[in-house]
Amino acid sequence: MTHLWKSNGDKRTIVFEYKPSDTILKYLNDMRDLINKAIINAYSMAKSNNNELPSPIVLRKSLKNYYDNNIDYAKHHINPACRNAIQNYG
Repeated sequence: MTHLWKSNGDKRTIVFEYKPSDTILKYLNDMRDLINKAIINAYSMAKSNNNELPSPIVLRKSLKNYYDNNIDYAKHHINPACRNAIQNYG
């Protein structure tokens, strides 16, 4: 018995239109800017600490004032941004 969806080598692509709302786009842009700021802070902190990157917790503390004054989301949204800045770009 063959699988009903088995491909014969033909590529099957489903295309649909999606336009994200302005709220989603604003959130994504804000998080992108926060991650970029976190990367800059992490590297400047590493320069002064024998090229050792800070922990996400130390990075979060250094970004607290920037986050509180520029970003209007719940406080926990800063955590994944700091974690991504250290893990993915460190």
